Amino acid sequence: MTGTYNRYVSLLGGCDSLIKLNLYVVPLSKAVTQSGITITATQTAATYQWVDCNNGFASIAGATAQSYTATANGSYAVVVSQNGCSDTSVCTAITSVGIAALANTGLNHVYPNPFTEEIVLSINDFEPIASLKIYNMLGNVLWTSENLTTGVHKIPAATWPAGVYFVYAESAVGRSVFKLVK
Repeated sequence: MTGTYNRYVSLLGGCDSLIKLNLYVVPLSKAVTQSGITITATQTAATYQWVDCNNGFASIAGATAQSYTATANGSYAVVVSQNGCSDTSVCTAITSVGIAALANTGLNHVYPNPFTEEIVLSINDFEPIASLKIYNMLGNVLWTSENLTTGVHKIPAATWPAGVYFVYAESAVGRSVFKLVK
């Protein structure tokens, strides 16, 4: 496709002419990138129409920007058009609409899950834990601590009955909740 093409043409009167065509084919990219629930077409200077892959590739009303932020979980693609050519991206699954990201409180890991004898907390140096509480399913506080610093902390839990527990951590930058089972 891309290249130089020559064509000799004989004209009236015995004169020959050379037609030289330098052809450059610029491919249309249908690639996308994803950041959270936002999908972005990598092709610039084009027109875009986002479609719902789970609904027969139906056009999404008003979704004609280079990026699309999903309003519901599903699978989405973009039809990219430029210079009279169109192509459709692969479908991208979005599964986290409505799920708020938890702030990084510094509480990196809570393990093992399920636990038997003890619960282990791993706290990084990002942010000390101002308040940490462990609740049972009835909402009773079984363990509490304040100002936990970097490192590994072990909480004895051998006497706790079998059930579901929630570890609630709060720092200056946010809150985290972890669900544990015994």
